[in-house]
Amino acid sequence: MDNNNDLIENDLILDSAILTYLKEIIVWTKILSVIGMVCSVFMLLGSVFVLFSGFMYSVLSAIITIAYLVLGIVAFYISNLLLRFTKKTKLALYTNDQKGLEDGFENLSAYFRVAAITTIVAIILSVLGIISTLVFIPFGR
Repeated sequence: MDNNNDLIENDLILDSAILTYLKEIIVWTKILSVIGMVCSVFMLLGSVFVLFSGFMYSVLSAIITIAYLVLGIVAFYISNLLLRFTKKTKLALYTNDQKGLEDGFENLSAYFRVAAITTIVAIILSVLGIISTLVFIPFGR
């Protein structure tokens, strides 16, 4: 295993094709991170709107408000991780900074980790929602 790590540390080369791909990735991740931040701000504004509208007296509107707040915060955090990857990687490529590139990819790793956990939680909540709907349909009539 150590031999493999030595091989990677000594023989890994970022040639012009890889640098071109990284520069293209930087453009697209910046676009996605900005779109994500804008959407998360809309989610947060929507939750504030529901909070201060007259609908706050029902339990459903309280659940919707909390859900939009949580989703907005998580979406903003994920988008911020992607934007930090973009900024650090771009700076590292232009200044030829190995540590900056490492920091950028650390943020990308955190982005994928949080996005995967969020996706798994969303799938579980969706399945639970479908099951609870199927269970409580007979009681609604």
